[in-house]
Amino acid sequence: MTSLGCGAWASGPSRLSGSANGWAPSLLRRVRDRVGGSFLPVLLLLGGAAPMSVAKEAKAESPPAERPLRYTNTVGVQLNPRLGGDEFRIRYRRRLYEGGDSLLGRQNFAGAFGGVAIGAGALRPVIGFELQPLSVLSLGVAYNPVYYLDTFGVAQSYPSPGAHYGSSALGAPNDGPGGSYALFVHQLTLNASLQAKLGALFVRSAVRATHVHAELHGGDRVLYDPTSDVVVYRRGWVLQNDSDLGVFLSPKLLIGARHTLVATWYPRGAFGPGEPRDAHDSPTSRVGPLGSYTFFEGRGGVLDTASVSLVLQWYLAHRFRTGESSPAAVPLAGLAFSFSGDL
Repeated sequence: MTSLGCGAWASGPSRLSGSANGWAPSLLRRVRDRVGGSFLPVLLLLGGAAPMSVAKEAKAESPPAERPLRYTNTVGVQLNPRLGGDEFRIRYRRRLYEGGDSLLGRQNFAGAFGGVAIGAGALRPVIGFELQPLSVLSLGVAYNPVYYLDTFGVAQSYPSPGAHYGSSALGAPNDGPGGSYALFVHQLTLNASLQAKLGALFVRSAVRATHVHAELHGGDRVLYDPTSDVVVYRRGWVLQNDSDLGVFLSPKLLIGARHTLVATWYPRGAFGPGEPRDAHDSPTSRVGPLGSYTFFEGRGGVLDTASVSLVLQWYLAHRFRTGESSPAAVPLAGLAFSFSGDL
């Protein structure tokens, strides 16, 4: 399986048309057209969070000044598309100001984190910075130098976005003209999220924009990104957007629903001479239930919190996962176990 990244668990667009600010209306029209005129995905465009993080974000943690250095380890597996691995992170946080009893200021911090994700065919180190000026607003930036091994059909690149790269629910993407090969990809990710807990109700909307930079072989122009399940221009942007609505049935059990929107942009250089510049893959849309159960939390020490999360999402719009490569009735299915503690 490919490396654990920012698939169902996890979060500056380039030009889409001739105008530098013309990408947004065009994207919204494409979303509307691909999901049958529904405006719901458009409203959810401002949304990228991992289901195991949903419960943690919905509950107030101890102030960062009391527990500044912590680790998190997550083991996950996902089908349709195939994804999985183990991710370990260490993060350091410090409070920005004394928020007192204010709901908006109670949870505030600035911090840094680093870690590594390992899968059967990839190695993904990460380093980044995060800022939460208010309890309802989180911002972040991260750098991932991703190394794909020449195994398991993980690293694939193609001459243009029109290539038939679709994979089955359990399989790797189709081989490009040169087959699978070792590949090094630089990823710079910007993310922002809004979240709130109102009684037992939890809402979150987060967006993650990633710039990809890769040197591809054989004159290929696009590469398959396993975390977003689309092909991305070798020096392009991909945006993933998750919006969650959930309710706590108990202090340990959260259930809800998630909508995910993925969009990418293909400049003229992504296509061959004379090839139509059609938006073959973007955007994709899926929706379905999610749940998270916390086994324990707040114990302190090295093993402070442990939880398990499940997400199922059916595709509303996808070039290959609505019948061509995998049946529309088969959802994306993700399962993850996470634990964390103090260092």
